[in-house]
Amino acid sequence: MPRGLACKEVVYSEDRLRQPLKRVGKRGSGDFEPVSSEEALNTVAKEIWRVRDLYGPTAVFLMDHYGSLSPLHGVQKAGRRFFSLFGGCTTWRGNFSREAATCSSLATLGAIPTGCSPDNFPHSRLIILWGWNPAVTRFGPDTAYHLPRAKQAGAKIICVDPRHTASAEALAGQWIPIRPGTDAALLIAMAYVIIREDLWDRSFIKTCTVAFER
Repeated sequence: MPRGLACKEVVYSEDRLRQPLKRVGKRGSGDFEPVSSEEALNTVAKEIWRVRDLYGPTAVFLMDHYGSLSPLHGVQKAGRRFFSLFGGCTTWRGNFSREAATCSSLATLGAIPTGCSPDNFPHSRLIILWGWNPAVTRFGPDTAYHLPRAKQAGAKIICVDPRHTASAEALAGQWIPIRPGTDAALLIAMAYVIIREDLWDRSFIKTCTVAFER
């Protein structure tokens, strides 16, 4: 509800771009000047044709949707159709939002759904919000309801995020501000401590994993 009511502020914001901008300074300088939509379309079209003619269609990379707006407007299908008529392109594979979760779920449980839904949060003893800001971006409308209930029930909530988000402020008992791109290093360090200090679940390792010795 609050997010929907705030959409008006986005639409009529003074900072919203109302016409295409063309970079006139060095890359990263932030210097731009307004151009017409016709000039912007011609510039993009010429560059796409130049890259295709010089390097082939696979040199054009299509990142064709963003958030929930793309399924709403059918952006992904339109982009794929356009570039199919263009002669092809290179595009992404998998799911760039939760590919790691999908991979780990398949390896651990043999399926993508984990069987865990937000209503299980109040029964948890420890919840780690790893690069996740559910106060702003959440999967399912009930997530924001169950996480505060989990905190009230005594669950320890840790937020691992370079930013001190609204979720870190409202939910987390501990905020760990790691450097961007060091997630894997922290996870490996955690695994090292768990094994070194003999904190690992032997029954789970024996039953649900392979190659742990290696």
